Amino acid sequence: MWLSSLLQRASSPLALGVKAWSRNGALPWVQGMRVRPPGPVVGASSGSAVASSTMSWQEILLRRLTGRFYGLPRSSSTAKAEAMLWAGNQYVYYGIGRNSPEFGDYVAVFAAIEDGTISGAVAPFDTGGVALGHISLSNPSVDAPADVVHRHAIPLQSHQAALRAWITDSFHPSSDYLTEDRAVTPEKPFAPEISMSRRADPRRWAWEGRLRAVMTDQKHLRARHVYFREDYLGRYRRWLTSHENPLGPEESLKHARLLGRVAKSVPDPYGSMTSDLRKRNFNE
Repeated sequence: MWLSSLLQRASSPLALGVKAWSRNGALPWVQGMRVRPPGPVVGASSGSAVASSTMSWQEILLRRLTGRFYGLPRSSSTAKAEAMLWAGNQYVYYGIGRNSPEFGDYVAVFAAIEDGTISGAVAPFDTGGVALGHISLSNPSVDAPADVVHRHAIPLQSHQAALRAWITDSFHPSSDYLTEDRAVTPEKPFAPEISMSRRADPRRWAWEGRLRAVMTDQKHLRARHVYFREDYLGRYRRWLTSHENPLGPEESLKHARLLGRVAKSVPDPYGSMTSDLRKRNFNE
């Protein structure tokens, strides 16, 4: 019932304040990475990752941008959560409208993914955090983590209207949804089963998108910006000319053209992304 009422209010004057963040009102999907020397995969929040010993950060980025999701590395904690939630099926995760600044060596920003013909869904919290008990439940004796996650699975095609309406109801001003101030919490949690007591943690209320980790047509992944820290853009371009690049000549040219449109080299990728979002620089 609450989701239905939120969807009805998505076109209200209050919701239009959030809608102004982009021309069509959609908050982008965001992925970040913290680049480290080769080593084991380390767990991260939604839409975040670290380079692994099995795959370079350049290849992970390429796969994220081109829809080659199969074979992406995942941490042992992510694999455990996916076994609990999705019978072991692997997903690719995104933050919606925000992500973690700790994973900011590059930040890739995509137009909102709202195509219900592809396999995916949205959650109003970090699903892995709930599954593994990092995010507390208000009544754990009644609600099992997997049940809470499945109960709050929101279809791709309707998540943006629900998100805008909830932000309007829960953050004043609405742009507080973007804040990194851990003292800020929503006035009305979308999922009442999630406890907001104890230490503040944005993973309890920041929305997460997920897509199955299978070959996905790039037409569904409309990259808007990719922010690179310091010399990372140059390093990525050099990697694209190496034998490690799995793309053929025609695909490599297409990818280079995409990079020319969306790539930016900045001192602070996550800060630049948030600033652009606040300045409404994600118009279609």
